[in-house]
Amino acid sequence: MHVVFLDMDGVLNNANFMGSIRDPAHIAPDPNTDYWWLRMIDPEAVERLNQIVEATEAKVVISSSWRYHNTPEDMQRYLNARGFRGEVIGRTCAAHMLPEGIRGLDGTRGHEIHWWLVKNRDLMVDGFVILDDMSAGAFAHMATYLVQTSWATGLLDKHVPAAIKKIQDGA
Repeated sequence: MHVVFLDMDGVLNNANFMGSIRDPAHIAPDPNTDYWWLRMIDPEAVERLNQIVEATEAKVVISSSWRYHNTPEDMQRYLNARGFRGEVIGRTCAAHMLPEGIRGLDGTRGHEIHWWLVKNRDLMVDGFVILDDMSAGAFAHMATYLVQTSWATGLLDKHVPAAIKKIQDGA
């Protein structure tokens, strides 16, 4: 199995896209509604994600802070509504749920991803990529799997072949 560990802010949205959001005057966005989350997903970035998952048959695991507010089923629904054609199979755990010896170490997001891979070893993940705008330091020993985007631009065309290559090169 192949996996994309997906951050949202800075990957499937960016500063320019977020600045372009114009909510209708009669709608006050509420974070407890689907509308709140849907409006923050750029369909153009989703199409780039589609290219990655279709080329590699990868499944998506949410590693974004969005995982604290949304179930994998919510994320599937939001992404589908913005044109996603893949499958969300889970989310990484929160840092406080990591085993005692790992908690508090530098590179927390990398440890969360590592722990997901350990807990799901029965899925036999043999290739994965991390799409995130955080710097390599947030990923510790997992940084070699990172395709780093930026908050300014999000997921771009140039990131697609790099992500595909990392997945195909294997875990």
